[in-house]
Amino acid sequence: MNLRLKLPLNNHFGASSASAGKPRGRPMKTDSAPGASARIQELDGWRAVSVLLVIVSHILTNRDVRLPFAALSRPARMAGNLGVSVFFFISGFVICRLFILEGKKFGSVSLRGFYLRRIFRILPLLFTFLAVIALMMAAGLIRGSWWALPAAAAFLCDFEHIPKNWFVEHTWSLAVEEQFYIVFPAMWILTPAPRRNGAVVITFLLFIASVLALAVLRVRPETVLAALSGFAAISAGVWAAIQERRVRAAASRVPAICVGLVALILLLRPAHERNQFEFTLFNAGLMPLGIGLVLMYSLEKGKWLRAVLCSKPMQAVGITSYGIYLWQQIFTGSLSKFTPRGVPIGFMLPLMLIVIPISYFFLEKPAMQYGRMLSRKIREKAMRP
Repeated sequence: MNLRLKLPLNNHFGASSASAGKPRGRPMKTDSAPGASARIQELDGWRAVSVLLVIVSHILTNRDVRLPFAALSRPARMAGNLGVSVFFFISGFVICRLFILEGKKFGSVSLRGFYLRRIFRILPLLFTFLAVIALMMAAGLIRGSWWALPAAAAFLCDFEHIPKNWFVEHTWSLAVEEQFYIVFPAMWILTPAPRRNGAVVITFLLFIASVLALAVLRVRPETVLAALSGFAAISAGVWAAIQERRVRAAASRVPAICVGLVALILLLRPAHERNQFEFTLFNAGLMPLGIGLVLMYSLEKGKWLRAVLCSKPMQAVGITSYGIYLWQQIFTGSLSKFTPRGVPIGFMLPLMLIVIPISYFFLEKPAMQYGRMLSRKIREKAMRP
């Protein structure tokens, strides 16, 4: 049985749907189906920025690297968290936007199609990566708990008390994202009022993610920071997709110097880690809004910024960012994570220039195409009389 989710086709959603996405960031007046035509190049550029921030942060904070200025240590440490939050926002924005576009074109969203696309987008590469980690552990090249591997495969690494293994710990962010998308489609079903379907529910979800993070902070601080702050960033992206035209217009009216100042604040993150209340408030409340402003501004303004984001190198990194996100963990950990036999692996970061293209063209891309093909078949079958 094909589960389909009805979306209201009113002006509120039509505003977002109509801006289907040129190759550049400005809205179009015509409808677009989910897929390549709905892609926004600037967001791929921001994916590249986010994964590069993570890599730089890992190298500068997880290795015995002495920074030339002590003042650089904090931004280096915060860069990785900022990169993950940017990725969360983009993920929420893109997924919700595709929901809206599909609903605008077909009158409904196929949940089976959505989950099939997610399965073939995420699992083949993740399981391949985990298999490589298992082989490296079996060969005595790296250290870590074996129990962390099934936890990563089950998207549980964002929970406390999960066995630790550096080489799969980064999948906590993937776990947060997938947990969100188990819940998110139900949000569209459970809200009865058509015009409030997206705006009210997702705004409420964003509010809960931000406030609940503060309310239960003393009970599970690590879980709160990882999961609820991540939910807040994804929810902010979803809300921006629902209100896309208004959000873009509002961001375009903000002076460039103010946008630059917000970006600097996001990187420096003035909230202190020792003050858990302040730090969580910044992560779950202020940072998603700041990221939204910077990203939405880049879709409308900033000619030079857009030129950089849409350049071929940034696009290549952005399109392959999921693979980079997974594989970089092997090469960016401290040398203590390796056994004496495996230490040379820690110096092989340039090897990613070979690993990533092979991973993308021979595994990621075929799996994504297969998932989209299955999704199309479900849609065609549902539309038959």
